[in-house]
Amino acid sequence: MEQEWDIFKEYGNRTSSFMSMYPGLEHIQIENGQARGITYGNRIVLATEPHCDEESRAQAIIDLKNSRNKKLCLFPIGEKLASVLGEKGFSVWQVGSEPIFELEDYFRTEPLDALPLGRTLKKRGAELVEIRTADLDIYRQELAALHDDWKRQKTFELGFLNQVDPFFKYDLKRWFILTVRGTIQAFMTAVPFCYNGQVLGYYFNDIIRSGKARAGTNELMIVEVMRLLHAEKIPEVRLGMAPLSRIEKKGPASAFLDFLFRRHRSVYNFSGHYRFKNKLNPTRWDNLYLASSGLGFLHSLKCVIKAHFPQGLWVLVQSIVARQWGKFLELKQGVLSMNRADKGEDLYFRSFKDYIWRTKWTHLSVIFFVVLH
Repeated sequence: MEQEWDIFKEYGNRTSSFMSMYPGLEHIQIENGQARGITYGNRIVLATEPHCDEESRAQAIIDLKNSRNKKLCLFPIGEKLASVLGEKGFSVWQVGSEPIFELEDYFRTEPLDALPLGRTLKKRGAELVEIRTADLDIYRQELAALHDDWKRQKTFELGFLNQVDPFFKYDLKRWFILTVRGTIQAFMTAVPFCYNGQVLGYYFNDIIRSGKARAGTNELMIVEVMRLLHAEKIPEVRLGMAPLSRIEKKGPASAFLDFLFRRHRSVYNFSGHYRFKNKLNPTRWDNLYLASSGLGFLHSLKCVIKAHFPQGLWVLVQSIVARQWGKFLELKQGVLSMNRADKGEDLYFRSFKDYIWRTKWTHLSVIFFVVLH
């Protein structure tokens, strides 16, 4: 474990580098470093870029593919590595983008001026506090309860690089809580990304808020943590990938992913995730990619989905269908609103045919997942 952490400090300069050390990912030894991923059948899915020298990463991936004699997917990776792998015969697709906050530029103006809900919450007495690791036990029970409540609101438990476990390697993270009148409303952790033994910045990983917290809680907490890091001369903060966002349309694959971004809501609200990060006004957006050897687009996409849903794709499909059918039954009884009054539409489904029409994109997505399975 100590050697793994030393390698991370030397080469862990991607947002997902820290996350790749979470449980469930296999340690794969490569020359002068390591990679993390999962293997099933004749395929390897690598989580983020290998932990080795940047200039050696493409060759390390090629050597791994050849030595294991398996088809390989790699996700998510930056534009530089994606370009090199594309030249080496890999298929490469853009699958999202990531907001980057260069703090020196970010705080040339006041970020909360563009975030009225967060600004109002701060005026009402919300305060950010950093918790020292040595004092974490004082707050652990309350933070764990907030985390459990947050998980109960989620439909799916994700794996791979989307695991949410604040207390995993807790001593390597920085901890922050947002309080209002002494009550914890939200907390978050920040994990470092490093190169050549130097901390380059922080990735805001676990962001957990109480179900009773006021609107603007998360945006205020994020801005105030960035303000604290800026005071420490930390150069950069990242918020992780916004999947399927800002994809350049360069063919059928990118057009399909853009369609999912705009229309899909059943498993993941891609556009909502992007809008939240974008309203924080990042300094720039970096493109992120999926690279694959010997696999077409749909098979590569299936590998990524399967990696993130350890319970299996069939369970995912069943969950989607069950949730949509449950919504129909509730709406038929007049319990749920479609929140469409602002468009002048009826609030409730009038019939099963009306339900199918209004949720057609959801059902097409379900069919897509069934076909992948």
